[in-house]
Order: sequence, then structure tokens, then C-alpha cells
Amino acid sequence: MNYPMLQVDRPVDKRINKSKALKILMTVFTKIMPKYGFNIRDEQIDLAEHILDILERRGITLAEAEVGTGKTLAYLIAAIFIKLGRINDSHNMSIYPEMSYKDMQKMPIVVATSSIALQKAIITEYIPQLSKILLENGVITKPITAVLRKGRENYICQRKLKTYMSSVADRAERQILEQLFDSNAFDFAEVGEFEITPKIKKSLSVSGRCFDTCPNRDKCRYQEYMEQAQSPDTDIFVLNQNLLLADTIRRADNKQALIPNYQMLIIDEAHKLLSVARSMYGVELSSEASTELIEKVYDITDMLNAQNSTVIFFG
Repeated sequence: MNYPMLQVDRPVDKRINKSKALKILMTVFTKIMPKYGFNIRDEQIDLAEHILDILERRGITLAEAEVGTGKTLAYLIAAIFIKLGRINDSHNMSIYPEMSYKDMQKMPIVVATSSIALQKAIITEYIPQLSKILLENGVITKPITAVLRKGRENYICQRKLKTYMSSVADRAERQILEQLFDSNAFDFAEVGEFEITPKIKKSLSVSGRCFDTCPNRDKCRYQEYMEQAQSPDTDIFVLNQNLLLADTIRRADNKQALIPNYQMLIIDEAHKLLSVARSMYGVELSSEASTELIEKVYDITDMLNAQNSTVIFFG
């Protein structure tokens, strides 16, 4: 059954009001999703309404949901309603004054997670299924598009693979590399049947800048993937937390961003973010370097004490 009053999409410079969006959201959870075998819980609806409210107010929230609550669907539906309903276009234009209402339509939702399993599930299960359900019931007018973004080191450079393969003397390893080359694979996560050691992965991964003069550029799977990933028609970017923080660091340093400007950010598995931040922002010191640093601190302390200065250290 199609519900004609449920369409959430709005054209350029038009927006759906919050109360209407909430009514549609409630109908989706209570009438539509159960038809497809979903067991809807009150906690899931409450979470979706809360996220919709927070996103509409352009706020920040920290939410915790028990296993089985259905949080992924809750935040995906709320975020899609905000984006396609163009609820925050006017506010976003005040942040990016150089952009028009038409440009606002192209600003994606960013979902950052910690685990590869969840990233893959969102891309291959949640979004396709949700897109189908919402389309069939007239809530949206075109499929939801999404892309999985990972750092360069997760992808295979065919040029490097070909060069590395020619230098391998071991017949068994060479055979594995030849099979990998023939498979035209470009994502290390999808080549589980091949025995790729960390050393080989480092030698084969895409790194640095890809030049126009590369002989493999016209048939490069990575370049093809990046063109698709950077399409302005992509609704949702799913990425790992490392890439999110790497993008944040580059933006803070006024360098070119790794992902497009986005209109909302959802961090799933947020309890892992602290350890990711430590690895991205922290500095590791060897025992030798630590000893040298301590010695320098004592030298500075002795110098300041000689000058009758006060020294305070915070740990």
C-alpha cells in the first residue's frame, strides 16, 4: 500500500516542516516497517524522534541504546528525512555563503563507525533495504545512494602490484600475486582468499598522489572508485573514524579536505572514538627517545631553578 501523503522529498528552496516530518516518521515505524517483518520497539521510535529533533535544531547529542534497539535504522531514517526534506538548507547556507540551495542538496550525510563489519552492513544491507521500503511506499522518490570511504592504504595500486610482482623470486608468492592481479581486485578487504602479509600490503597500497602520467590511470579501479565516491549525487558517506579525524586535522590546517563538506555527522560506535583519537593525535616515543626527552626536561628545570623561576608540570 502506498501512502500518498508521506512523501518527504522537497524540491530546491522548499522544506518540509518538523511536525510533518515527525508524523511521516511515526507512520514509517508503526505502519510500514512492520509489513516488512521489522519488530519495532518504542525505544527505537523515541531514538529516531530524538535524532530528528536534534538534527533539526542543529544540535549535538550523545545517545546510548541497548543491543537490539535498532539504532542504525533509527538514525538513518531521521537523517534521510532531514536531508531530503531540506530542513536545514537555510542554516547550512549561512555557514557556506558561497553555496546555493541547489548546492545544499548535494551535501551528504556522514556516518563514521569503528568496525568494518558495521560499515559493510550499512552499505550492503541497511541502506538498500531501507531505500526499497521507502520507495515502495512513496516516502522518497528516488533510491538512496551511499558510498563506503576508506583511506588510500586500504586499496591496491595495480601499477605497484605489477612492479612488485616482477621483483618476487619465490614461485608460490609470485603465483598468489599473479592471481591477485588477474582478479583486478582493488580493495584489500575483498581479497581474503589471498595471503597478503602486512609487508606486501604496504608495498602494494595506493599512497601519495596519483599522477596523470600513470600508465594505468585510464583503467585504474581506484580512480574509478574515487570518481564515483566524490559524486555530488551521493546521499550518505560511510567511513571509518580514522578517516573522519584525518579529514578534521586537514581542515584545521587549512589543507584540502578528504571528504566533501557534509550537512550532518553521525558517529556510531562512539565508545571507540577515544582510542582512535589517541592514535591520530598522539605521539609514540621509543624508550630511547623518552629518556632523551626526560633528560631535556631536567636540563630546563635546572636552568630555571638557577634563575629562581617556578616550574609546574601537569601530567
